[in-house]
Amino acid sequence: MFDPTKPANGAPNSSAEMRAQLTALFDLIPKAATLDGVATLPPGSSAGATVSLDSGGTLHFSFQIPQGANGEVSTMQLNDAIATAVNQAVSTAQGASSNNSNAVAELGISPSDPDLSVVVQKLNELIQALRR
Repeated sequence: MFDPTKPANGAPNSSAEMRAQLTALFDLIPKAATLDGVATLPPGSSAGATVSLDSGGTLHFSFQIPQGANGEVSTMQLNDAIATAVNQAVSTAQGASSNNSNAVAELGISPSDPDLSVVVQKLNELIQALRR
């Protein structure tokens, strides 16, 4: 168990004590998070949010959002905004993923065998396609 009083000021260093402290801190970090639900409340209700930590180290979020007047965010708008943000993040990640192939050079050979020449050409096309 994590003890914020350790190590004591001026105490000699102990690798076992520090390892135990760091392991205990790591165990306190949630390992996963999940959205349990978003509930729509009647207009005029107070918005709410709950978060809990289960024994497996998973954070559970739940939101309660009132139906609102003009200018307020509805559950559908919130869901759409989340979906848009996720799609943008995936698109950005996909756009940068082609950089992984930049270190692969085209085959700089011109074989005399026609069949092998076709294979080399196709490999060079594949390398170029991976960069798009």
